[in-house]
Amino acid sequence: VRVTLTDRTGGKLKAVAWRSEGTDIGARLLAEGGGLHIVGRLKPDDWQGRSSVELEIEDVADLRRVG
Repeated sequence: VRVTLTDRTGGKLKAVAWRSEGTDIGARLLAEGGGLHIVGRLKPDDWQGRSSVELEIEDVADLRRVG
């Protein structure tokens, strides 16, 4: 699952959760609205001559369920 993460200030970060389609992580990432705590690693992404940074997502938690 590939997503673009945004924060309250409008900042954006491309992210990917490998092999997450059909899993709880994939479902949480694709759900509309609400906030998430996201854990992952920043990795360089060099594709078609373009260099950027991408977050490889390892786990997510729904903000409403975390105290």
